[in-house]
Amino acid sequence: MAYGLHWEWRGFGVVPAPVRERIERLEPQFDAPAKLRDEYLRIPGCRLNLKLRSGERPSLKFKRLRRFDPATGLELWEERAEEDLGLAEGSATGRVKAARSRVAEAVRDLGLDGAVPRLNYVEAVGRWAEGRTLGC
Repeated sequence: MAYGLHWEWRGFGVVPAPVRERIERLEPQFDAPAKLRDEYLRIPGCRLNLKLRSGERPSLKFKRLRRFDPATGLELWEERAEEDLGLAEGSATGRVKAARSRVAEAVRDLGLDGAVPRLNYVEAVGRWAEGRTLGC
């Protein structure tokens, strides 16, 4: 996604069949979808989205919530190039080790280790589906 301001809408749940069929008929926006994985750090009360992205260009990425429109459920997010911290260095093995080290350092420097539970979207959705909370 391009840097700057952009509107998003996200929802979690079962999509009704007619809606799913309509979505699947849409024309793709990209020639070949990128394969990536995002893991998020959740900080209660914080409007900052902190994401560890793996894939072709691994990075630690910050997104800032700027506005919420309650009438539509849309959120205005800001992404800045300087807050997309690339983690790729050297060989594949070197990149993985460097990424692990840089992310661990960022988590430690931000005071997140032990301060908040670490969950990715899949784990969070699993907890919600079981009726559990995301808190400690």
